[in-house]
Amino acid sequence: MRMELERPIVGASGRPVVGLFRWLSLVLCAAVLMAAEQPAPGDVIEADEWFVGTLNGQPAVSLHQTAIRHARGGRTSTADMIMVFKRKLERHESRFEIRQSQRQVEDADGTLRSFRLDEEQNGAPVSAVGTVTGGHVRGVVHRLGRADAFDLAVPTHLSLCSDRRGLELMAAVPEEPIEVLRFATVGLVANQVLVMTNTATATGRDPDGSRRFRVVVEHVPGPMTVAVGRKGQMKRMGLEMGSIRLDLAPSDGPVALLGAELATNGLVAIEGPSPRPAPVNRYRLPEGAEVLVDGFQMRDGDLLTVRSQSDPAALDNPGPFLAAGPQLEIDDPALRQWVADLAPETRPDLLERAEHLSLAVRTHITTKDLAVNDGSALETWRSRRGDCTEHATLLCAALRIAGLPARVDVGLVFYAEYGGWVGHAWNAVWIDGRWHHLDSALPNVPRSLYIALGSPTGTELGSTGAALMSNLATVMGKKISWVAE
Repeated sequence: MRMELERPIVGASGRPVVGLFRWLSLVLCAAVLMAAEQPAPGDVIEADEWFVGTLNGQPAVSLHQTAIRHARGGRTSTADMIMVFKRKLERHESRFEIRQSQRQVEDADGTLRSFRLDEEQNGAPVSAVGTVTGGHVRGVVHRLGRADAFDLAVPTHLSLCSDRRGLELMAAVPEEPIEVLRFATVGLVANQVLVMTNTATATGRDPDGSRRFRVVVEHVPGPMTVAVGRKGQMKRMGLEMGSIRLDLAPSDGPVALLGAELATNGLVAIEGPSPRPAPVNRYRLPEGAEVLVDGFQMRDGDLLTVRSQSDPAALDNPGPFLAAGPQLEIDDPALRQWVADLAPETRPDLLERAEHLSLAVRTHITTKDLAVNDGSALETWRSRRGDCTEHATLLCAALRIAGLPARVDVGLVFYAEYGGWVGHAWNAVWIDGRWHHLDSALPNVPRSLYIALGSPTGTELGSTGAALMSNLATVMGKKISWVAE
């Protein structure tokens, strides 16, 4: 078992909506997760715990976890979690559930040896089974009738451990001098298994004597505060990001979940007059805001200039913008045939072909559904349901199948009907030496009313909703002002 201790380091649907909930489930998975297993003769039950999670004070999560120490050596940690949300935008409201379960098996020295991860949302189950041998995590993800194998290398300088073992390592960190602990865990994120680095810094003690840590988990937008008991049991977990606060605390048992309400607008405030449709707009950004700089957007300090038409831009390596991904199943024969019928290669004008595909995606998604949580291209094409993230993901896949380099952009759009800045996802396609703006969910809004905060294209995560939340973290709860000419 290896661990590393070192000194601290410094550091639409026609309705745009925030792809928030897959990210929230990732936050909880990173803390500690999930189906009780019956002990065999000689086994010892180490833990049988319930937790309740609140989102902005509203019960939203019920979590049950167990740990069994086996007589033969080793341990099995399991847990079940239910998350219930109400996604609200003006008069429109949708309620939906996310169910996750996890089983992790360790050997006698605490090394993770095998796992099973299950998730169900949007009515589509995902299951991943894997083993850890020779410094590699190998297994298969089953989803939508597909079986996708994975083979991931474990960082050589880190231990790969279960979530419970990670908490025990945190409890054992020396108090003086304050140190940083790094270890790795596995998680199911955006339909793929990832090895995620955890960085835990001891920050003090709570009144009940629990050790308190600031924990940064790879792919989670923002640090968490985790309190750990003397034996490595989690006492509480919290995360605050702008107007969103998530808390997890012990409970005597399961609780009734009516669904935590969360509006998707108002996360970023307007300061001063509203921006206007124009070829060019300028915005004053809040401190700490991170934005995408490309042919559409140019930054000078806290001033961002956004154009409706991109400047010419070279694309030296189109490969990442034509590739498949966990949410872009461009190898599916039926999906490829659909694109071929819509945009045959005989259509010579490439921009016309791209715009035709954008319209096709808009009309193909017949159910404008706020309850869909970051569906993939194939899932969206089959169900014909979704909001802005599903529009953007399906269109990105269609463009790539058609041979057009494309990406998904995430960030904000100013939409007066919904009171101002709203989290949103859209597309850009590279044709004739420049990027062109496409939005199949909001087709008539000029690009100068968008602020791109980032893009999941080419990243390991590759999830539209998770990328949206990760980038929104830098502006959430702050103000953006329009700068008149």
